[in-house]
Amino acid sequence: MEEDLIWKNVKLVKYDEKYFEYIYATYQDYNSRFLFTNDLVIESKKEMWNKLDKKIHTYYNEFMIIINVSNDLPVGFIYGYDYNTLNGYIYLAIYIDEKSRNNVIGAEAGMLFLNYLVEKYPIRKVYCTVYEYNKPSFKMLKNAGFKTEGVLKEHRYFNGKYHNMYIVSLEREGVLSLKERLKFDIKTKP
Repeated sequence: MEEDLIWKNVKLVKYDEKYFEYIYATYQDYNSRFLFTNDLVIESKKEMWNKLDKKIHTYYNEFMIIINVSNDLPVGFIYGYDYNTLNGYIYLAIYIDEKSRNNVIGAEAGMLFLNYLVEKYPIRKVYCTVYEYNKPSFKMLKNAGFKTEGVLKEHRYFNGKYHNMYIVSLEREGVLSLKERLKFDIKTKP
């Protein structure tokens, strides 16, 4: 990505080492960690650095920091992973800081990233996984047009009980329809 992606209240910037402290602090917050990762082990800074560096170079296809344009501070991150060229899909994950979850930042960041993915990759579908206890994220995905394709029953033990994990997808045409619905009017340069 040669330039930042900006739309309304958010800017997506390619991950840079200067954001490591932010990522590290987010991953160390056990109260938020359960929303975006299956790995609930708290790690040392060195372990986290090594793991993140490895994932950025091998696992994530794209990893971006979500910036609130009003104060130029990070408020989350978004990434694509498991890109499958043969079958034409990619997985997307997003995390928004608690203080920014009840506004439009997540929706705007998601739209920016979805647009970037369909412009850069010849994908047919974008997949997300979401646990049933993450009701706001599930609702946002459904409102964006994601359809449930599967349920992994009692997939994760958290907070004293087992929870289902939903696998949802949005087809390429759904991204284009969402762009129209939201009057998304920028062009990105992949």
